[in-house]
Amino acid sequence: MSTLINSLMIEKDVDLQCSKKHKLPIQMVVLDSKLTSNERLLCSDCLENFESNAKMVGLTKVLQIIDDKYIKLIQHNQNLISSTIEQIEMIQSSLFEIKSNFNQTLDQLIGNSEEWIKFLYQQGQKTYMYSFFEELELLIQNQQTEDLNQQILKQIQHINLSWITKITHKIQQFNYNSKDLIKNLRQQILSLVINYKTKEINQNKQEGNIDLKLINNTSYQSDDCFAISFNNSGSLMISGCGKFIKLWEFQNGNINEVLKLKGHNDTIRCLTFTNSNNSFISGSGDCSIRCWKQLNFKSWKSSESYNDHTDYIECILLSKDDTQLISSSQDKSIKIWNFDISKNELKLQQTLNQSKYCLNSISLNFSETILVSCGDNNEIIIWGKNKLNYWEYQNTITQSYNEYGTKVCFLKDYQFIWVSGDIQSGNQARIFEFQGGKFIENTSKTIELENDNEFYDLNLFPIVYNKEQNIILIRHKFNIYLLREQNNGLYKIVQKVKQHSNSIQGSMTKDANYLTFWDSYQKIYTTYEIESK
Repeated sequence: MSTLINSLMIEKDVDLQCSKKHKLPIQMVVLDSKLTSNERLLCSDCLENFESNAKMVGLTKVLQIIDDKYIKLIQHNQNLISSTIEQIEMIQSSLFEIKSNFNQTLDQLIGNSEEWIKFLYQQGQKTYMYSFFEELELLIQNQQTEDLNQQILKQIQHINLSWITKITHKIQQFNYNSKDLIKNLRQQILSLVINYKTKEINQNKQEGNIDLKLINNTSYQSDDCFAISFNNSGSLMISGCGKFIKLWEFQNGNINEVLKLKGHNDTIRCLTFTNSNNSFISGSGDCSIRCWKQLNFKSWKSSESYNDHTDYIECILLSKDDTQLISSSQDKSIKIWNFDISKNELKLQQTLNQSKYCLNSISLNFSETILVSCGDNNEIIIWGKNKLNYWEYQNTITQSYNEYGTKVCFLKDYQFIWVSGDIQSGNQARIFEFQGGKFIENTSKTIELENDNEFYDLNLFPIVYNKEQNIILIRHKFNIYLLREQNNGLYKIVQKVKQHSNSIQGSMTKDANYLTFWDSYQKIYTTYEIESK
C-alpha cells in the first residue's frame, strides 16, 4: 500500500527568523518556555550577545527530532490503515466467494430447469403407436386397457419427481454450505470490530512482557507432526499426523479432533489455510502438493496431486488474495502457482532454479514485491517481481557468519529476520535491512538465543509474526521464543518455553492469543494462552 498520509510544516523558511530580524540562517534554538516563538530562534549575530541558562539545541537537530516524531506518527497511521484494509480485503474475498457460489448455484438451477422443460417437451412430442385392428377389437368387445391419460400422468409425475429431487438437493446443499461461508464472514467482521475495540489496550502492551498460561488440554499423537496451521478466525486447526492430516475444532485453547484426511503417500511437511475461507493447502514428503476445499463443516475434498517438485516440499506461502501459491523444496527450486480457489486447482506459472542448495524457508514481504529464501550452505537469496508480475533473481546476501539458515520471515517491507541452524553456530537470530539498494545484516540488532552446540536446529516450524500485537514466534533447537520490537528498534525476547526435544512443530493463532505445538519427546499437543502484560 502506498503512503496516503504526509506531514507538512505550516511555517515557511522565511518564517524561521530571529526576533531581531537579522535575516541570517538560524543556527540554534533555545528551549525556554518563557520566550516567544521567534525569540527562541538564534542566528550567528544573536549568539554573540545572547546569555541564558536554558538548554540550546541546533536547528538541524530540532528539525530532525520533529521529523522523527511525524515519521513514527505516519507509520503508526499507515499500519492501522494497512491492517484494516487487509482485513476488509479478506471480508471482500469472502463476499466474492458467497456471490460466486450463489451465482454458480443459480446457473446450475436455471440449467436444470431448462433440462426439465426439455424432458417435458420431449414427452409432449412423443409419438404413440397403436394397431387399428387391436383397437377395433377392443371397441367391439367393449373392453378397455389402462387409461392412456393415466399412463401419461405417471410418466410426467416421474419426470417431475426426478427433477424436483435433484433441484431440492442442490438448494439444500447450497443452503448448508452458505451457513459456513456466512459464519466465516461474520467471524471476520467480528474480528475486525474486536481488534479496534482493543486497539488502545494493545498499543499500551506492545513492548511489555508476556505471560504464557498453560491450557489443561493435551492430546497424544504417536505419529510425527511436522506442521500446524490455524484458520483466520482461530476456530479450526490442522496438523500433520504422519501422512494424514488431522482437522481440529479450536475453542478457547481447547482442541477437539473432527476428522482425519488421507491423500498423501508420505509425511505431511507443511500446511497453510487460505486467507478467505477454510480451504487449505498441504505439502508432503511424497514431493506433492494438494489443495483441500471445504464442502461442509465436516467434509473437505482434495484436488489432484501436483507432482512438479522432485523432492520434499519444505514451505508453502499464499498471497493475501489467495490467487498465488509459492512453494519451495529440497529439490532446490521455488515454484510459483496460479491458485483458483473456487475450482480448487493449481496451475504452474514459473519455476525459480537459481538456488544451488536445498531450500528450507521462504517469506514474502507485506507488499508482496520481494521474496526471500534461505537454505543450506549459508545461502540467502532475494527475488523481486518485474513489471510483468513475474519473479526474478535479484542477489545473494552476504552474512557475517558462514551458516545455513532454517527459517526466515519478513517483519517489515524492507526488513527480515533469519535464524541459523548449524550445530557449531552463533545460536542467534539476525536482522537484515535494506540499505544502499540491497539487504545487509544489521549486527546491532542481533538477538542472542540460548547457546546449544550439540544439536542442529530443524526447519518446518515457520516463524510467525503478528504485526498488531508486535509478537514474533520463533522455535530454535530446544526452545520456543516470543519476541517484541522495542521503541529503539531492537528486538527483545519476552518469553521462552524450553522442551526436551529439538523436534518441535507448532504455530500461533492469527490473533496471537494462543500458541500450540507438538513435540517428539512427549508426543502431545500443548497449548498456551498468550497474555500481554
